Amino acid sequence: MQAMQTETGMPAIAAIKGLDVEAGLRHVAGNRKLYNKLLGSFAVRHADVVREMRGALNEQDFELAERLAHTLKGVAGTLGAGLLHEAAKSAEAAIKGKDRKAAESELESLGALLDPFIEGIRHALPEEGDAPPPWNPEPLDAERVAPVLRELKGQAMNKPPPVILAVDDTPENIDVLVGLLGDKYRLKVASDGQRAMHLATTGAPPDLILLDIMMPGMDGFEVCRRIKAQESLRDIPVIFISALENVDEKIRAFTAGGVDYVTKPFQPEELKARVATHLALRRLQAELEERNSHLDGLVREKSRELAAAHDRLSIADQAKGEFLQLISHELRTPTNGVLGIADLAFDCFPENEEVEELRPLFNQSRDRMLAALDDALLLARIHVSRDGFHATPVPLGRLLVKAAHAASGFALDSGAGVDPLPACEAIVAGDEELFTTALTSLLQTAIAFTACDQTVAVSYDGDADKATVTMEGRGRGLSSEAAAGFFDVFGTVRNSTSAEVLGLKPAVAERIISLYGGNVQIRSLACQGVELKIVLQKHSSGCGNHLP
Repeated sequence: MQAMQTETGMPAIAAIKGLDVEAGLRHVAGNRKLYNKLLGSFAVRHADVVREMRGALNEQDFELAERLAHTLKGVAGTLGAGLLHEAAKSAEAAIKGKDRKAAESELESLGALLDPFIEGIRHALPEEGDAPPPWNPEPLDAERVAPVLRELKGQAMNKPPPVILAVDDTPENIDVLVGLLGDKYRLKVASDGQRAMHLATTGAPPDLILLDIMMPGMDGFEVCRRIKAQESLRDIPVIFISALENVDEKIRAFTAGGVDYVTKPFQPEELKARVATHLALRRLQAELEERNSHLDGLVREKSRELAAAHDRLSIADQAKGEFLQLISHELRTPTNGVLGIADLAFDCFPENEEVEELRPLFNQSRDRMLAALDDALLLARIHVSRDGFHATPVPLGRLLVKAAHAASGFALDSGAGVDPLPACEAIVAGDEELFTTALTSLLQTAIAFTACDQTVAVSYDGDADKATVTMEGRGRGLSSEAAAGFFDVFGTVRNSTSAEVLGLKPAVAERIISLYGGNVQIRSLACQGVELKIVLQKHSSGCGNHLP
């Protein structure tokens, strides 16, 4: 037996004609035991393959004959049997072309190479049951073994290794995949498409699938399509493994849903790198999906909270609006009563100089009180019921004419005037009644800062989106501090200016303009006076009835 082992050692294997042992060992990452097993398996499983291909051709079963030649080609390439690989490749091409005469010729050449190759393997390897040939393994290197042990220990302590489903109808290819990947991953194996689908759908799905293309029954393309059609499996990365090297087959693989394509014979480091890369990508994708799902849950929860808060605010706003309407009514009723009685009292008094002095003061106070009630209620409506205001197209020229007419009495009482209005064809977006109120109040503000016998200058400028109206009051200035807080509702700076008589009107006007996407600014002029710059949004066909 010892003599037998010596004869069947590495020198005997290296002597097999047409076998490049070094190339074969590279395909199995230098694993001599695995390589030895592949050789023995090849001698048993492929000894009669040429006869089987001839039988298939006689039965007109070109598909089976092509698959047998394809399998032989792949295994021969893995072993490093270059001549046999090329002969099987030629036979496969002839069979695929359904050229019976050429196929018979190629099979004759294939058989002439295969038979002595099988005999060489049988001579070099021990018989079944004999001890394997001695490979004289090198002593274990502690420095090289330590990292492996640490990695295995870490894997045992952490989560289980990823699961790979390897699908291939050639046992030798399965042996190679197990030999190359089995130390780092947990492998499930299937020899056909039906078994692959069963393993993929039973229990926890695999983390990655290595899928052969040419298999009996369901080929790899169909298996991949069925995997991608299932919700629970579609995100599993599928790497096709095949000896088919033409571009069309690779395109079909990617079209079916594959993420990568590795040709046989395998280059161990390439295969390991591609597997590790796609497992890492899948892990990151799963982590991202988990985080997104968590964030979606948080967003949904916050959305529910915000919706509930919005509902509560809507109820509160409705209550505020109703309360303000009630307050307005309750204030107006007794106020009108008091004012009515005061009017009657004035009528009852005989006309004299003192009554004539008090009546204008009473009328002014009455008007300011009623205006203050109206302005306060409008401010509250803007604050509480913003969605109740809608924008419509309004001619700016018409607004300016209405504002000038409404402010004429105030100008007359002030002894000031208003210059001729500019020509303006702009159409702005807003509410005509509210804009008239706002522009009237702002024009009255400019008049309030205009000295007696002076006039307010009104000008217009605009572009594609905005219309700008400028009002200049002449004669009375405004400090920068007062200008900064001039439109504050609760500010007191207006009370120390010429606009004190207007009460809340300037602040209400600024809120109306802002409600429709515009703005109002006031500044003091160097020549004593103020400038009011009013910017309005122009109406466009796409703005509808919604506020900007």
